[in-house]
Amino acid sequence: MCGRFTQLASPEDLRELFELDELPVLPGPRYNLVPGQEAAVILLEDGRRCPAMLHWGLRPKGHINARSETAAVRPRFRHAFAARRCLVPVNGFYEWMGRGQRRQPWLFRMQDRRPFALAGLWERWRHPASGSPAGARGRSEGNRGTFIILTTAANRFVARVHHRMPLIVPPEEFEDWLALGPLPEATIAGSPMEAHPVRRLVGDPRHDGPECTLPVSAAELRRRQPPGLFDKSPGQKVGNA
Repeated sequence: MCGRFTQLASPEDLRELFELDELPVLPGPRYNLVPGQEAAVILLEDGRRCPAMLHWGLRPKGHINARSETAAVRPRFRHAFAARRCLVPVNGFYEWMGRGQRRQPWLFRMQDRRPFALAGLWERWRHPASGSPAGARGRSEGNRGTFIILTTAANRFVARVHHRMPLIVPPEEFEDWLALGPLPEATIAGSPMEAHPVRRLVGDPRHDGPECTLPVSAAELRRRQPPGLFDKSPGQKVGNA
């Protein structure tokens, strides 16, 4: 499951990472990007990688994730898997541990704080009352491009918090993924990951500032979670998980 992520990279960083011909136009840093909002994605158009702003959640039912293990065969996702793939640049993603009132969000990111890419699929969606479907990068009233994020079994590091995680595409596999090649085998993008618990306000889409990514204190974490979750608290760094 991936229900929140951050997009903090500059246009220059994204152009360098994805080898773009054009500088992406971004709305600014997003510390708590939630389903139903627009996010920057990278598409392949006429053999070129192009930035686009798409709506997170396939219409009309609002699917935000698809299991990478079954997306190629499930009727809802198989056409996009076979023809319309994208890369979703992020600086981190949130996962929740526990259930009910004791659910604790954690932020996962790379130790070097650099952006990385998640595997996505995109669709053109047309509102029944509107005209022709939206294109990949443009939209008219009632029409828009939409995307979902693929998930996979969590690696050993993320599995301490949640059993699923977004599928990460390493830079050396960008071309194959966008060109409809096989699923990426790696679940981290060539850099060690780190994680720390964050305040529960990240669950409220009204909050989208730097406070969403700040670690909670060790004392507050101890009140919420059993000891021994990670060797270090409130944050943890590992090598290739």
